[in-house]
Amino acid sequence: MNITCFCYIATFTNIFLIASCAVLNRTLVQHVRWVWDAVFSADSLYLVSASSDQSAKLWDLRTGEVARHYSAHNLAVTCVALNDSSEH
Repeated sequence: MNITCFCYIATFTNIFLIASCAVLNRTLVQHVRWVWDAVFSADSLYLVSASSDQSAKLWDLRTGEVARHYSAHNLAVTCVALNDSSEH
């Protein structure tokens, strides 16, 4: 699967990945409330999503699985950012 050009559409509990912003490639389903934000890694291999279910998820787009689940939030997570830099 070539995943170099993606966009996303977030709905209530799903994130639809659209290859080249034209064809549905995959639906990521694990949030149980609204998805408010999502951001791709620089290499387009990962996506981080933010949800009203008080969690953020790091998705591996090669498999469609959640690589990390961040759930220590007391309120909705409304935005996310991803630092792809190897420098700290």
